[in-house]
Amino acid sequence: MWTVKRIENPNDQLRRFWELDAIGVVNQQNNVRSVEEEDALNQFNSSCNFNGDRYEVGLPWKKDHPPLVDNYQQAYQRLISSERNLIEHVEKKRMYCDAVNQYIDDGHARAIVKEDSKADKIRYLPHHAVFREDRTTTKCRVVFDSSAKTADGVSLNSCVLKGPKLQPDLRHVMIRFRCHRIGLMADIKRMFLQTKLKREYQNSHRFLWRDFQADKTPDVYCMTRITFGDTPSPFLSIATVQKQVREHEEDYPVGAKEVKENMYIEDILSGAPDDDCAVQLKDDLCNLLSIGGFSLTKWVSNSQKVMEATPLRERAPTLMSTADLEKMSDSLKALGTSWNTQDDLLTFTNVSSILT
Repeated sequence: MWTVKRIENPNDQLRRFWELDAIGVVNQQNNVRSVEEEDALNQFNSSCNFNGDRYEVGLPWKKDHPPLVDNYQQAYQRLISSERNLIEHVEKKRMYCDAVNQYIDDGHARAIVKEDSKADKIRYLPHHAVFREDRTTTKCRVVFDSSAKTADGVSLNSCVLKGPKLQPDLRHVMIRFRCHRIGLMADIKRMFLQTKLKREYQNSHRFLWRDFQADKTPDVYCMTRITFGDTPSPFLSIATVQKQVREHEEDYPVGAKEVKENMYIEDILSGAPDDDCAVQLKDDLCNLLSIGGFSLTKWVSNSQKVMEATPLRERAPTLMSTADLEKMSDSLKALGTSWNTQDDLLTFTNVSSILT
């Protein structure tokens, strides 16, 4: 069989060369937003509010989107399929049950009640579990299939707007991170689940569950928080954090600047010139974000003093003992790279994944 090798246009090669050469020097982000992106932002701004405990948001619906038809049977068949796939995996079934029931116990999901029958947009989301054996913390994540289409070709994701990209350029974040003598890294704990979906949007996130009891009629629940699987979830989460930061910028100006410039989705890479400044910055970031119900965790630093000032429960899992602090593990990840905190070196296993 003959294969055809695509030859890249020399002009495109030259353009990419100059773009790479200008990283960190020229702002390459395109700030021109489409009509749909502006619409998503406007819907977010009009729906987002703080309820005294945490933020609540709505979904950015597309104008004139098709109706969401009843898809209970589709979700039911997918539930049966998920149960069959795990029928011989006792431990994975237990982890799946624990993950879903944790959602319910924590209030991230709730049972459907009588008044929910009045909802005008109802969608049942099929779901499955993703298992990560390489994770030291969350080894099972429940993923909702918001892209599941009904017979008319309509999915929840086809009815909502994605929203604009609000996070800073990843390459710029990494370059600024390396400018500090003392580095700091953390992430927002379960970021999507820290922001509530307003009540009128929850019924478009129904799901079925019965703890792998095949002879039982599934119970009906709905998600009450931003849901992993929705196209606009990253936009809604980032926009909420940025709104929180803007509203408290006067009280925490340094921390606010770091979040706006150096937080990529839920991960923040920052730093300071010395240990004391790094400890102060860490405290400012925690205080700033906690006001809105966001908790920074999995802290990592190349400074032993910073780590000693960090409670065990808030450290990265590999730095939870005195012995770990003394050797400063070199297996920590920093936005796709490996950070050797002992020698303060970044190592790359696939450079192209960082630059594209």
